[in-house]
Amino acid sequence: MNRRVNQSAFVAGLSGMLLTSAVACMRSGAPLDLQSFDPASDQHRIASYYSREASVLRHKSREAVEQAAAYEQVFGPDSEWVSGARLLAQFYEAEAQKRERMAWEHLNGMTDMTLSGASTPR
Repeated sequence: MNRRVNQSAFVAGLSGMLLTSAVACMRSGAPLDLQSFDPASDQHRIASYYSREASVLRHKSREAVEQAAAYEQVFGPDSEWVSGARLLAQFYEAEAQKRERMAWEHLNGMTDMTLSGASTPR
């Protein structure tokens, strides 16, 4: 009897997970066109995506800076490990800035397009 109850609970849990996954897939709709400045596209969602990407990249940049400091303690300041980690941190920071600029363009480009009727941001 106890085994049957455990199986029923497992099946119910699995069914719930599958149903949740199916609903999530149906609700997601079409993928975002991240290059579109068309007012029909959800510019706020696109900007939010780019902002989240910038945040992730900034976090990776901070981690690379911390890793460079750790490498410096182990291998010395002139180590290729240190310079490589610093270059990686700079790359992540530059990419984060690009993503922030894209988010800004999607938010402000949408405002500019609404005012001017243009199809691309200024």
